[in-house]
Amino acid sequence: MNNNYWETHSNALAYGLIEQGWKQGDKLLLLLGRSNTSEAVTTFAGAAKAGVITIPFRSNDPNEIEKTISLINPKGIVFSPHQLIG
Repeated sequence: MNNNYWETHSNALAYGLIEQGWKQGDKLLLLLGRSNTSEAVTTFAGAAKAGVITIPFRSNDPNEIEKTISLINPKGIVFSPHQLIG
């Protein structure tokens, strides 16, 4: 992956968030997997461009995830389609 990839995809995420009504300071929970580094970097960059706060979190425990969601109250959650929970 090169810089053009991250620039293109992070811009697309930023524009998508803004088009969906996300505002500066909204919180986005990022559930991290073991092998989604490029997705995480792209998410951090795109959210930052939109002024959205990205909160990284790593767990496959449904109870921990539920507790974190309740505590943080994010406007949205991003996770890998390969993420296994439970």
